Amino acid sequence: MSITLGEKIRLKSIFNKILKEDKFKNKYISFYNKLKEMPKEEISQVSNEFNGAGLIQFAYLNGLKIEE
Repeated sequence: MSITLGEKIRLKSIFNKILKEDKFKNKYISFYNKLKEMPKEEISQVSNEFNGAGLIQFAYLNGLKIEE
């Protein structure tokens, strides 16, 4: 799935708003950082370890950065 620049900007804002308000923010950041260390080919094979893992995978694969 390819997203446009406008969609990417909007999604980044929504993604970070969700993270900012979520009590599991540290878990999401840890998982995001784990994805950074993996080859992109393997990321899609990682099982959804927890609720929200799919969102983090999507964000990482589409270049959405976490604002810490």
